[in-house]
Amino acid sequence: CALPICLRFERDEDGVGLDQLLADQAIELPEGLPLLEFTLEQLYNSRTDEGELTIEAYNQLGGLSGSIAKKAEDVVSKQPQAVKDELPNLLIKMISVDPQSGNAHRKPVSVNSLGTSDTLHKMVDELISARLVVSALDSNQQPIINLVHESLLRNWPRVQMFIANEREFLVARA
Repeated sequence: CALPICLRFERDEDGVGLDQLLADQAIELPEGLPLLEFTLEQLYNSRTDEGELTIEAYNQLGGLSGSIAKKAEDVVSKQPQAVKDELPNLLIKMISVDPQSGNAHRKPVSVNSLGTSDTLHKMVDELISARLVVSALDSNQQPIINLVHESLLRNWPRVQMFIANEREFLVARA
């Protein structure tokens, strides 16, 4: 290949390529395209020296739906305990639960409403650096943050447990 990096997808013992596995899973999931994008980036970062995206790396990521949750858990677990302890304080602001359906949704949060806790802002910065939280400006040109995708609510066990524990509060607040 004449390009600086040539990528190829590994094939399993039946000859099915990782690209086909990814496409098949992306079609089955309602949030397939954002998860596919995220997973492809993770696979690219763990490619072999020869530029192969491997099935082993894909499995280690937890597949298409597990890749974003694994990344999130990796980011949080590497933080000092004081920063980890701020995650619930952040999630309580960034998640809402629909009282009728009971479904959890991500909710944009004003950066100004986060207060001045250095450890909370450290958690936010780490999540933004990992592309798990995005920052933007609202209609008043004020900075806001939001979870990158609702798949984090459905696929990250730590968040699922948080929602289960705080559901009553989240519903009452809604």
